[in-house]
Order: sequence, then C-alpha cells, then structure tokens
Amino acid sequence: MIAIVGPYGHKDEKIKQFRAITIAEACIKLLAHGKVGISPLAYGLGLRYVAGSELPDNYQNWDHFCRTLVSACSEVYVLNLEGWDSSVGVADEIKTAKEKGLPVYLVNYETLEIIRALA
Repeated sequence: MIAIVGPYGHKDEKIKQFRAITIAEACIKLLAHGKVGISPLAYGLGLRYVAGSELPDNYQNWDHFCRTLVSACSEVYVLNLEGWDSSVGVADEIKTAKEKGLPVYLVNYETLEIIRALA
C-alpha cells in the first residue's frame, strides 16, 4: 500500500479543495493501475464529512491518525503540490516514514512519476 500525502491547509478554500481533489485523484490513478494508495487526507476528509464539526479541521487533531496510516504503508508518495515543502503535516508524515525505514518519493501530481527520492 502506498501512502499519498500532500499539503492541505490554506487560507483560500479553492486551493484546499484543489489539493484534496488532486490527492484523491492520485489514489484513483494508482487503483486504476492495480495498486492501492491510501491518503490520510482523503480518508480523514471522508470521516470529517460524516462527523461534521465533531472532528476539527486542523492538523493538530489529525497528526496521530495521519502518522498511523503512513506507518502501515510500504512507501510514501509526496505529491509535488505547491507548499509541500513547507507543510507541517507533510513534514511529519515524511519523518514518520523515515523512522519506519520506508522509501519516500516526491512525485508529479499529474502523472505520479517519481521526481526524486526524499528518503
């Protein structure tokens, strides 16, 4: 299973929506190629949709959830969406992967081609 991670938080709701959709699309692309991708963001947003305000929309409330999902994967794809390199959440997910000895790759968010290894 491949963890798909990328930045989410932004003051502009349209950018947040673009990021969420792009991350979900990456999971769909993997599935279409017979691979399983899991995104802490996509999964968490689905849960938040059902639970509403009971589950806050900030990384501090989701960090354990995200790190646990990443830990269950065999590798991590970081989508090269603008802001990935300054995202606290992405940094935590990369750190978790490194601690587990998982390979981490920066990938093109449109093609999922590997740009370079991050760990």
